[in-house]
Amino acid sequence: MSFCPYIAFDGNCREAMTFYAGVFGATDLQFMNFSDAPPGTMTEDFKDKVMHSQFSLGGVPLMGSDAPRQLVPAAGRGQRLSRCQRQDRGRPRLWPSV
Repeated sequence: MSFCPYIAFDGNCREAMTFYAGVFGATDLQFMNFSDAPPGTMTEDFKDKVMHSQFSLGGVPLMGSDAPRQLVPAAGRGQRLSRCQRQDRGRPRLWPSV
C-alpha cells in the first residue's frame, strides 16, 4: 500500500505543478481543466482552472487541482492524501476498515 499526495491549490495549480515537475525532472506532467468536464460541473469563473493534474515522482503520483477558496486548507492546516492501491483479490476487506 502507498499514499499519493493530492494538493489543493488556490488558483495557481498549473504554475505550481509545472514548477514542481521541473524541479523533480518529471516528464509526464498532465492537466485536465474544468472546461473539459461536462457542462454545469463548475462555475464559469472556474472553467480555466485545473480540475486534475498529475506527474510521477519515483513511481508515485503527485496530484493536484485548483479548488474553490473555501475548500483550500489554510497554510499549515494540512492537505488531502489519496491512498493508492493496486486492485488485488487478496485485499477486498481493506476498504471497509479504512
